[in-house]
Amino acid sequence: MEVHVRSIPLILVAVLAVSATSPAPAAPTIELSVGRGYLYAHSTLAVVEEDASLEFESVGSEGFVLRVAPGYEWSWGRARLAGELAVSYSNMRTGIRANVSYAGAYARATTGRIVMASGRIGAEVAPGTQVHGRVGYATMEYRSEIGALFGEIDERDTGEVQAVVAGAGIQVEFTPGWAVRGEYTHMNFERASEVEHIDDIEGIEGIEDIHLRWTIEPRIETITVSIVRVY
Repeated sequence: MEVHVRSIPLILVAVLAVSATSPAPAAPTIELSVGRGYLYAHSTLAVVEEDASLEFESVGSEGFVLRVAPGYEWSWGRARLAGELAVSYSNMRTGIRANVSYAGAYARATTGRIVMASGRIGAEVAPGTQVHGRVGYATMEYRSEIGALFGEIDERDTGEVQAVVAGAGIQVEFTPGWAVRGEYTHMNFERASEVEHIDDIEGIEGIEDIHLRWTIEPRIETITVSIVRVY
């Protein structure tokens, strides 16, 4: 059976009409989450010395994730639609160390605060149980260091990168107004880079000029368990 593309909006409207004639009033929600985060960072440290370039790559690590997310939820029969603003903290990190002419060049970064605005759409598949998908946008603050172990430079800085967010989960109500939620979230952040110039490294003869160029493309995946309060 063939369904014309123009008929899809009418079908969606019909589904909502069958679910309910009008949406229920928006219900405030608050979510408290804890879980594990996995940082997959394609990270490259390029050391440029006397017209020669060496590159070293690293991957990331895992760490804890704590999150609080207030929002609002609307209901159309079995359909659910919500908007949330989440703030989370984590301690995932990535780093590179490269021995170049005994200078011990290094670069490392640690994740910090992540602010995420997202929408959640789902459906009640059984009494008190709903499944959902999530899409949104996130900004992550990170702390970075770049320099040489045996040099005078030890540069510390903070920065921000943005990401598109996608996720999915399931929520089960265990008493009226309270539910537990499990969710997987994927955040694909943009590339960040930093450049440092190391001059006259003390105590090492023959090294007068080293450039460190560090590029990182972080991707974060989280698995969280949440307590959700629906007012």
